[in-house]
Amino acid sequence: GAAWSACIESLPEDEEATQEALQELWKATMLSHIQAGNAPPPGNGRGPGSWGRSLKIPKRPPLQLRRQAAELNAQSDAPTSTLIEAAVQSRSVVAFIKGTRAEPECGFSAQVVNLLDSCRADFDVVDVLDEVGNPPDLRDTLKEFTTWPTVPQVFASGEFLGGSDILTEMHASGLLVRVVASAGQQQEQQQQQQQAE
Repeated sequence: GAAWSACIESLPEDEEATQEALQELWKATMLSHIQAGNAPPPGNGRGPGSWGRSLKIPKRPPLQLRRQAAELNAQSDAPTSTLIEAAVQSRSVVAFIKGTRAEPECGFSAQVVNLLDSCRADFDVVDVLDEVGNPPDLRDTLKEFTTWPTVPQVFASGEFLGGSDILTEMHASGLLVRVVASAGQQQEQQQQQQQAE
């Protein structure tokens, strides 16, 4: 905001605005503000009005394809492509990202999480960096599965949507919120039908 702009303008003209210089300026500004008022500046703390997501993050951990294979109606020793197919078919929205929903480990993954959260989507994530709960060849197999060269990758109703760039465009046009809402409704209907049987 305005306070940060004023801080940046306070940099001496002969000092280059390197990442390191900006980080040090940010730390000094935050520390000064906290010492003055015993709280971070508005928009930088936890809760509503913060830079962080104000939506509740579900308690469920990321999907682990090998460890949760039975839950996905698959065998734990099934080929990785079969596990991917089982995950995207059994869940309304699945995002294969680097990291977790609470702690994405790259900017593109964070962007996908933020976009889906802003749509109030109920979605699952698969951490492609987790080689304990997931097959070690998950990233390569996922790229072959979709013929899409990068991670993150998002699926809704079993269909591949795209990565962060495609989701950003879909969000800007209003399509993303409709797609994830429809996927959630379809999942609900399937669960109701299964319970009725």
